[in-house]
Amino acid sequence: MRNGTFGFGRFGRSGMVRAVLFVGIIASPGFIGAGREARAQEIALDRILAVVNGDVVTQSDVRAVRRLRLVPLVTNVAPGAVGASAPPTVGALLAAPDDALLTQVIERRLVLAEIARYAPPEPTAEQIAARRAAWAASFPSNTDLAAALRAAGVREAALAAWLRDDIRIAAYLEQRFAAVAQPTRAQAQAYFREHAAEFSSTDFAKVEADVRKNLAADRRAARIGEWIDALVQRAEIRKVSGAPTD
Repeated sequence: MRNGTFGFGRFGRSGMVRAVLFVGIIASPGFIGAGREARAQEIALDRILAVVNGDVVTQSDVRAVRRLRLVPLVTNVAPGAVGASAPPTVGALLAAPDDALLTQVIERRLVLAEIARYAPPEPTAEQIAARRAAWAASFPSNTDLAAALRAAGVREAALAAWLRDDIRIAAYLEQRFAAVAQPTRAQAQAYFREHAAEFSSTDFAKVEADVRKNLAADRRAARIGEWIDALVQRAEIRKVSGAPTD
C-alpha cells in the first residue's frame, strides 16, 4: 500500500528510482549487523515485479491480492450475474499461477487508468457496502477480517478504495459493452445449435432467453478481452524476471 492506496498506487518514475535505490542500499555489503534479517524480509516484501507506464507493481501488491481474495478484474458485480460476465471465482484466483495473477493486476491498472479519462459516476455508499459484504462472504465464516487486513499490510480505507474501483470497473464495462454484445435472433439460434447440450430443452423457443443471455455474456467477455489486449499493446510494460510473488 502506498500513498493511502492499494493495488493502484503510483510511485511514478522518480518513485520507482527511489524504490530501486532503497533496495540497492539496504542490500549492499555495508548494511550488516543486527536487524539484517528483518531488512532482508522488507526487501523481499517490496520487490518490484513489473513497471507499468512508469508505475511499479510490487511483490506485496500481488501477495495482498491473493491473500485478501481481491479479484483484480471484476466485470460484473450485479447479483445473479451469469456466464462469462460473472465475477471470477475466488477459487480461480487462489489457484492462479503467480505470473497470471501479476498479469491480472497489471491489466487492472491499465483499465482504471483508461476509466479515469472518462470520470464515471462515483459508486453510492450502498453499492460499496454491498460489494464489501460480497467480498467478506468469500472467506470462511470464522475469518477475522481485520486480522487478515493487518497481516496483508492493507488498511481498511485501502480495501474500500479497491472495492470502490471494482464497482467503477463493472459500471464502465457495462456501459461500454452491454449493448454491442446483444445478439440477433439468428445469432442466438446458431449459438443454440452449437451448444444445445448446455440447455434444458432441445426446443429453442423454450430456452431462447437463456441462450441469448449466455451468448451475450460470451460476446461481452470477448469484446472486453479484445479491449484489454489493445490497452496492453499500447502500454509500456516490463516484467522483472525471476521475481516470485509468494
